[in-house]
Amino acid sequence: MGLYADFLGNNEKPTFKWLHYFPIYESHLNRFINRSVRILEIGVLDGGSLTMWRNYLGPYSQIIGIDINPESKQHEDFQISVEIGDQSDINFLTKVYDKYGPFDIVIDDGSHKQSDLISTFSFLKDKMPQNSVYIIEDTHTADIASYQDSETDIFEYLYPISRSLSAQYAGEEFSVMSSALSSVTFYDSIIAIEFKSPYIRKAIQIGGYENRVITRSLSPGEI
Repeated sequence: MGLYADFLGNNEKPTFKWLHYFPIYESHLNRFINRSVRILEIGVLDGGSLTMWRNYLGPYSQIIGIDINPESKQHEDFQISVEIGDQSDINFLTKVYDKYGPFDIVIDDGSHKQSDLISTFSFLKDKMPQNSVYIIEDTHTADIASYQDSETDIFEYLYPISRSLSAQYAGEEFSVMSSALSSVTFYDSIIAIEFKSPYIRKAIQIGGYENRVITRSLSPGEI
C-alpha cells in the first residue's frame, strides 16, 4: 500500500489531485511515515487531502490546514486542526506558526496566486527546520492570466535561491537562503524545496599517483 493506493481507495471526503503528483509526494514524504511530524496544508477545500495526509503519515502526525472558507472548520478531526484565515495575511500566518510550528512539511495548495506563493514561502522559508520539505502545488498557474498578480512569478523568485546552492564554489556568500537549503526540484506543476542537515562538501580524486580527499571549499574558478 502507498499514498496512491490510499487515494484510490478513498470513500470519505472528496480529494482532487493530479495523478502524476503521487510519485513526487512519496519521494519527498516517505521518510516522515510513522514519525512525529507536523504538516501545514494551505488550502482545505473539501477536507479530503487532510484525511489523506493523516492516513498516509500515520498516528504520530499532526495535520494543520488553513483556508479562507469558515466552513472548512468542520473538517477538524483527531490529529487534524483547521485555522480560518488568508495566506496573504502575514499576521494570520504568524499566529498559525506560533501556535503549531515549526512545520516538517508545508504543502501550498491555496490560492495559487503568484503573490501568495511568494509571500507565504518568503515568510516560512527561514523557519523551516532541518530535514523538512516545502512543496508548492499547481505551479502551472504561473502561466494562467488570472493567477498572474505579481511582476515576479514563483519560478523567477526561486531562480536566485536555486543558484545560491552552489554560490560558494564561486566565492559568493549564501545571501538568499541559509546553508540548510539542500535542493530545489522543479517538476511538472510542482516545486519541492528540501531543507536537509548541513553537509561538508567533499571532492574525492581517484586514480593517478595517490588518492585524495578534499573537504575544503573550492577557490573561485576551480571545479
